[in-house]
Amino acid sequence: MDQPKKVLPIAPIIKWAGGKKKLAPIIEQMVAAQIDLSTIDTYVEPFAGGASLLLFLSSKYTFKKKVILDINPDLINLYLNVRDHLSELVAKLSSIERKYNNLSAIEQKDYYYTIRNNFNENILARKSDHDILNTQLEEKISSNLNQACYFIFLNKTDFNGLYRVNSKGTFNVPFGQRKQATLFNKSNIINFSELLQNTEIMLGDYRITEEFAGPGTFFYFDPPYRPLTDSSSFTSYAKSSFNDTSQQELAKFVSKISKKGAHFALSNSDPHQSDPADDFFDTLYSDFTINRIQASRMISAKSQGRGKVSELLIVG
Repeated sequence: MDQPKKVLPIAPIIKWAGGKKKLAPIIEQMVAAQIDLSTIDTYVEPFAGGASLLLFLSSKYTFKKKVILDINPDLINLYLNVRDHLSELVAKLSSIERKYNNLSAIEQKDYYYTIRNNFNENILARKSDHDILNTQLEEKISSNLNQACYFIFLNKTDFNGLYRVNSKGTFNVPFGQRKQATLFNKSNIINFSELLQNTEIMLGDYRITEEFAGPGTFFYFDPPYRPLTDSSSFTSYAKSSFNDTSQQELAKFVSKISKKGAHFALSNSDPHQSDPADDFFDTLYSDFTINRIQASRMISAKSQGRGKVSELLIVG
């Protein structure tokens, strides 16, 4: 990797539950305490979400290869359109933004649910997620420009910026009653698009990134967090649950890429937050360094569920 550089970080273009925008400097500091980031040539983020850490690290380092992956077809479709069809995306978003902001409160609500219905119709028109993950990328999502615009609109106008789906895989977050919406920052989305020009964007399960594992590669894993309570998993954004077995399988994958010489950092909830005797992750990642950091929980169903919480950052 080239020498560190210093430019203003690009902001995520969507709000994402568990996003690491505020934690990124702390994550970098803890990673740098163990890993010489100047030796990293390839950055891989298998649970892309809002890609906050990629954006932050890219403001300081120039990676020769960048890879982002997610299992959410509509999120990947968005990033493909930002990279490959920016001018068309910006034009359509501008049109949607103007229309929404000129509507009355009642009309805005109706418009929101119309867009949500259109978004869900496109989801239902696709093949099942299982089939999607076993076809070529172009066939999976077809770089749907309208769907990408709907994604951003819903993210900016729904309740609390959540992305949540029901058992059918359709988006079900209610209207957020936002009087004025800003769907994008033009200079920021242009900079994001430029960053993505040299980024491989993949749809699928984290396991397909094993091909990039080796010396000089750094993986950042930000999987669905292990719920601390029965009600804390409401922000799930995929139909399939990421349960304890899934967490254990991910730990095996992390161990595998580590043995291949790759470095990694992994975030997750801290079971000690609700049960000091719960050593699930301490046992699972006992061969690596486990850090506990304080994070702000900004997206929660209840106001009392927001505030500072302990999270894990595992580094190896």
